[in-house]
Amino acid sequence: MFTTSNRFLRDRATKALVSLLTGRLDAATRLVERFSDVDDPYVTERIYAVAYGVAMRSHDAIGVEKMASLVYERVFANGDPPVHILLRDYARGVIERAIYLKSDQDVDENLIRPPYKSTWPQIPDEEEIQPLMSDSNGDPDNRDWGKRNIVSSVMGFGDFARYVIGTNTHSTNWLSLRLDEDPWRSIEAQEKALRRKLSDSERLAWEKYENADIELKISPRFEFVWVKGKQAEDQNTLLKKKNTYNRSRDRGIYQVGIPHSPWKSWTT
Repeated sequence: MFTTSNRFLRDRATKALVSLLTGRLDAATRLVERFSDVDDPYVTERIYAVAYGVAMRSHDAIGVEKMASLVYERVFANGDPPVHILLRDYARGVIERAIYLKSDQDVDENLIRPPYKSTWPQIPDEEEIQPLMSDSNGDPDNRDWGKRNIVSSVMGFGDFARYVIGTNTHSTNWLSLRLDEDPWRSIEAQEKALRRKLSDSERLAWEKYENADIELKISPRFEFVWVKGKQAEDQNTLLKKKNTYNRSRDRGIYQVGIPHSPWKSWTT
């Protein structure tokens, strides 16, 4: 049941196995030994969760030490624990429980506690994923259909991409950043930080630029104008219409040129 995509069923199965193995440390240790190298993070995560739960329910220092030694060997001994934050936490919990019970185990405590030195996984970019987004006929039995749906669940608008990886507003993109890298900052945050470093004269120049930019955006731009169904043919006509617009703007009257229609006016 640990392989199911139903998280609530996985939770119930995990709790049930903890209840079954409470007081049976030897059986729990054999469980870790048998399944710790399964190539499915859903399984290994819950195996170590069970081991942690059983260890926390036990006061048998010798039994917990035996299980903790196995967990240390499988997860932390080589200094490169799996890149799975929950698995690491559960595995560490087993060893920390043994330490708390004053068990006599030979472990390097620096290896079981963060920061870890795991190899950062290779995360493909969108160009590498694009070939997997091949068209399919919509048949669930088609392998291409399955590939496309997996990619869409991460890169598209599936619930996993919206609610687990990112946000439901589609306003942000998720990034792969290491904890030892500089924290990500938005363009707006970078601009605010830059402005705080500006001198008075530089800040004044910045404000003038912004005001000019705003003025440019609200000023009319005539690429072609139709007046009473006829296209204006000389630049003087364009300038005349533009100047009329600028003079009337102060009075609250805006004239807008609409292709293929006469000039229209309205007051604001």
